[in-house]
Amino acid sequence: MQFKEYQALVEKYIAHDCREVNFQNRVILIFLESLLKDKKSIEIVDVSTQYKNRETKLHTRKEYAGQSTPDLLIAENWDYNNKNNSNINYLAVVEIKIPKVSEMTNVHTKSEIECYMNLGRKVILTNCYQWDFYIPQQSNSVKTVSLYHENKWNDIQQWNVLCDYIKKFI
Repeated sequence: MQFKEYQALVEKYIAHDCREVNFQNRVILIFLESLLKDKKSIEIVDVSTQYKNRETKLHTRKEYAGQSTPDLLIAENWDYNNKNNSNINYLAVVEIKIPKVSEMTNVHTKSEIECYMNLGRKVILTNCYQWDFYIPQQSNSVKTVSLYHENKWNDIQQWNVLCDYIKKFI
């Protein structure tokens, strides 16, 4: 995905349907899949509806979710049948918020991040404008990339920084 396409999608959903699920599945998931397309064994999985009451004989969420449920999961060798499946490598979880800065810093979001990191997971937090990266045992983000500042999109350089960093982070 090119930066102009990303910008157009974000602006479209802000203007016409600013629900988190649109940013999650119509922008971020597609962007991440395009960015990681060369890594065939890596899947971007929507796990946002895998609530605590969704445990089955085949699937458990305990590997990637505790009290909170992430929006997306980035995993290598993904299989929904994940109970007793040591082939799956849980690389990171992605928590997505609508493009409002306040949601990135509120108590609920901080609690979600802590929950995922306590499971030993890397965390990507984004509202499409800003991307924060967290690793276990560090309370603050290890990297922040801002694509939007003072009511305008930053230049392509920040997009390139983001793309390069995500590839390294995963």
